[in-house]
Amino acid sequence: MTPPQNGPVTAKQASSAFRAKLATWKRWSREFLPADRKAGMRSGQTRFFSPNQAFEVYLGAHLVSFLRYSIPEAREILGGLKTWLRKNTVYPETPEANPEAVRRMRQLQLIIHQKDDGTFRYESRRTLRVKPSVERGANLVEEVYEQEWLPGASVEDMMRIRFVNFRVLEIGKVRDSFDQALSNGGDHTAPGS
Repeated sequence: MTPPQNGPVTAKQASSAFRAKLATWKRWSREFLPADRKAGMRSGQTRFFSPNQAFEVYLGAHLVSFLRYSIPEAREILGGLKTWLRKNTVYPETPEANPEAVRRMRQLQLIIHQKDDGTFRYESRRTLRVKPSVERGANLVEEVYEQEWLPGASVEDMMRIRFVNFRVLEIGKVRDSFDQALSNGGDHTAPGS
C-alpha cells in the first residue's frame, strides 16, 4: 500500500512506508503529537496525518531510536526546534520552500547541547566548504561552516554555559530519508522499527 505523495496518510500507510510496526507508529504518534479529538482510541475513526505531522513523528522516533534521548527529552527538543524547523523549510509542507531553501536545508546539521541542569541548547551548522590537506605528515581537514545558535543566543553567551554532552542530528539526511520512504512506499527502514 503506497501512501499518497503529498497528502494525508493513515497510521497504517505511514507504518508501511517507514517499515515500522503499526503499534509502534501509533505509540510514537501519541507521544509526539497532540491528541486527535475526532479519531480517539475508542472512536472508531481513522486518524490522518499531514506530511508535517508524519515528519514530526518520524523525527521524534529518530531522536529516541538513534540519538538515544528519552521520550520526554525528545518532546522537549521537538518543542524547542519547531519554529526553527519551519523557518528553515525542514517540514515537508512549508509555504516559503523554494529550490534554494530546500538545497540549503539538505546541508544542515543540528548540534543538540545538553546543559548540566538537563536543559537543551541548539546550534545549527551548514558546511560551506571542506578542504583536505597534509601538513607535516598529518592528514588535516579544514571546514568552513555557517553557524547559528538557537533560539537567538550569542556565541559569547553559549561559551559561558557548561555543557555536559552533545549529539549531532543530521537534519537534512533525516528529511531525505523521510521523503525517500514516502516516495518509495516503504523501501526504507524507519527509526525504532
